[in-house]
Amino acid sequence: MNGKWMEFENMTDKIVDSFVCASGGLRWKALAGLAAGLFSAQVFSATVYSNGQIYTMNPMQPWADSVVVDADKIVYVGDEKGAESYVKKGAEKVDLAGKLMLPGFIETHAHPVFGSVMASGLVFDIEENTVESYVQQVKAYLKAHPDDEAIFGFGFYADSFGEAGPRKEILDGLDSERPIVFLDDGGHSAWVNSKALEMAGINSKTPDPVPGVHFYRRDKNGEPTGHALETQAIEPLIAAIGVYSPENVLYQVQQLMPMFPMLGYTAVFDAGMLSMTEVGHQALKALESSGQLSTRMMTSLSLLDPHKASSAVEDLQSLRKTYYSELIWPTTLKIHNDGTTEAETSAQLTPYLNDPENYGGLILEGKALADLVLAVDKAGFNIHIHSIGDRAIKEALDAFEFARKNNPSSKNRFSTAHTELVRPEDHARFAQLDVVAQTTPLWFGMERGHSRRVLGKERSSRLYSFADIYRSGGKVTFGSDFPVSGGLPGLVAMSQIESGMTRALPGVEPAEAQPKSDSAFSLDAMLRGYTIDAAYQINRDHELGSIEVGKKADLIVMRDNLFTLAPQKIHKAKVERTILNGKTVYQRGPQAEALESALGL
Repeated sequence: MNGKWMEFENMTDKIVDSFVCASGGLRWKALAGLAAGLFSAQVFSATVYSNGQIYTMNPMQPWADSVVVDADKIVYVGDEKGAESYVKKGAEKVDLAGKLMLPGFIETHAHPVFGSVMASGLVFDIEENTVESYVQQVKAYLKAHPDDEAIFGFGFYADSFGEAGPRKEILDGLDSERPIVFLDDGGHSAWVNSKALEMAGINSKTPDPVPGVHFYRRDKNGEPTGHALETQAIEPLIAAIGVYSPENVLYQVQQLMPMFPMLGYTAVFDAGMLSMTEVGHQALKALESSGQLSTRMMTSLSLLDPHKASSAVEDLQSLRKTYYSELIWPTTLKIHNDGTTEAETSAQLTPYLNDPENYGGLILEGKALADLVLAVDKAGFNIHIHSIGDRAIKEALDAFEFARKNNPSSKNRFSTAHTELVRPEDHARFAQLDVVAQTTPLWFGMERGHSRRVLGKERSSRLYSFADIYRSGGKVTFGSDFPVSGGLPGLVAMSQIESGMTRALPGVEPAEAQPKSDSAFSLDAMLRGYTIDAAYQINRDHELGSIEVGKKADLIVMRDNLFTLAPQKIHKAKVERTILNGKTVYQRGPQAEALESALGL
């Protein structure tokens, strides 16, 4: 286990502990009562926010001290004198008392629906990263949940089990009667017992969904060993244990939603609900109908199976027709095209050093990927491609280039997710092709021992070269990939912003292995990646992402001024108020402070 990552985990363990009972389950009920008091019903039509330090993200007017909101729109940005006429007409006046106001943050890649459900089971404590520790945690969870029909959760490190990966026999020895499914910390492999394999109908005769890419590790007789890699191999196992019930999904999503405005998010891009796509959208719609959805939700259709590419456009159109609303926007195809370096399934142009036959793999490549991208683009949808290895990124850019040439009038937005290993010759292509590079800044500061072992020193030194993309004119945006990146701690935008500026974990000195210091971002660049450039990625920059007249009144007020804090202190900054559509949906007060305290913020 990386010692510096453990320092971050220790620093944020109150956040995890507040959601994790001694047995590992989430304390949603305890926090729900606190969160319920965070929302206020504003009755004024117009509100003047004055006497503030307002950083607009508008290059034509970077700073202002007053903003006027009428209903859900911004109608004035400027000095206090100009705002006085609105006060005279009866507008409510809010004194910002010199505090920093920013556009609402936009989370550009998370899995709130899927993550909230999986995090309601056992969440592994990885401070002691050993198989023995995992076994003790599973034992404790089983003892605390004797009546649960299925056992599930996430957060273990597959590396702890060695090259062969985790084995079903370990879990069988703990409980052979109930199905057990645990996702690893990145969500790209699963550790399961024999009962789960039986319920999913997976045995020696079951073909791998995508051989070498989405597959089951097997013994010499072809029997699955209990280690499933990548989503198409994992999904049947999760579906079989029955955690996707509409009631459970609605309940878990309902508990997570208040966290977003508390952390300053006014919009979230859900980058894939996997098999929960339909029931997840139903849950979001129910929350919106009951007035409990306090964050805009940009949602997507996940493409995990290459055989479903032919129906992608029709499926997207159905999703949009059924669920599109004021706060729910199903406007993106998410192509889950390669795996992860940790699982050694990300698509590489040269092989993994520990396995010369392994280059990783792609769901779609070449013409098949390009044709799908073009068809989806022509149908009017944005496209977000999971691309981690250098081959996956090159193939994504090639497909986007094909679409740009064959549909030059398109207004849709293209982006790559994670974008970890980019060839130097591809840095400039992001700007040239108008492709957004999306990433998770906390990853910049993690130790790369495994990456150096499997990729080599030269390739691992080029990981997360986003500053080169940015300097080439490309847009870079930021998200947590929740529930990975430490679970709930990873959702804290302030921690992500600090890591983007320091290339270290929050409050931790940079590791020796990190690339040169000119890879770090400025505060302005980090804020762009959470506001105006994030809005660009989701194709809403015409109404979100900056404080300008005519745009939606999605705003946040910070208790702490980020511009006066040392970079290493930014993770401690707090959100004072969050405003969505002109209405305050979160404000720090006795209940909010109690919730912050429970979360360790």
